[in-house]
Amino acid sequence: MKRADQLPRAGFTLLEVMAAVAVLGLVYVVVARVAIQGLQIEGDASRMLRASLLADQALSDLEIEMAGGAAPRVGETETEEGDFTVVVEVTPFDVGEILPEEAEADRHPASPPSTLQLLSPSTGGNVPALLSIVARVSWFEGVSEREVTRASFVFDVEAA
Repeated sequence: MKRADQLPRAGFTLLEVMAAVAVLGLVYVVVARVAIQGLQIEGDASRMLRASLLADQALSDLEIEMAGGAAPRVGETETEEGDFTVVVEVTPFDVGEILPEEAEADRHPASPPSTLQLLSPSTGGNVPALLSIVARVSWFEGVSEREVTRASFVFDVEAA
């Protein structure tokens, strides 16, 4: 017969079990943190996608109006879509701001109005034919405000 001190060890000591539980606990904490961050990123992406779709829809609505023959009114409109604020700003686009000064200075004073004058209110055009449209969708993400912006241009043939 073998004595108790000669028997092989058949289990773990309490210290080994506590160390294993501590390591598993740390692994679970790291995995849980990564899972929470993944859910936050998925939520951010979902809200960003929803805001992008709302901005695209606002521009699409204006394009449909233009196809029906109605030019968008110059100004700013603001609507609420759930947690989102949609601001659509229609402004005359001044082509003269992006062209060099020499482009208008080279024109002879007796010549007919240039395309630049028809498009640009600052160079003598009475009705702006080129409009800048900016659709801005904003929402609050915690304590900070997030925003998606879409921009487009519209040429009003009737105004030209």
